[in-house]
Amino acid sequence: MLFVIVSVFAMFLLLLLFYVYLRGSRRRMQEESEDGGLRVGEKPPVTAGSVNFTDR
Repeated sequence: MLFVIVSVFAMFLLLLLFYVYLRGSRRRMQEESEDGGLRVGEKPPVTAGSVNFTDR
């Protein structure tokens, strides 16, 4: 009986962890789309005056 209770509690914790992870990844994807869709490792464009230069 104790094994069943511990197993159910462990599954609940795993589902909670998965939910938090998905929520964070969605938030990151929304922030990237608002910032212009920068990918991992991509540098943002550098603005000098009214001319945009990209560091590639």
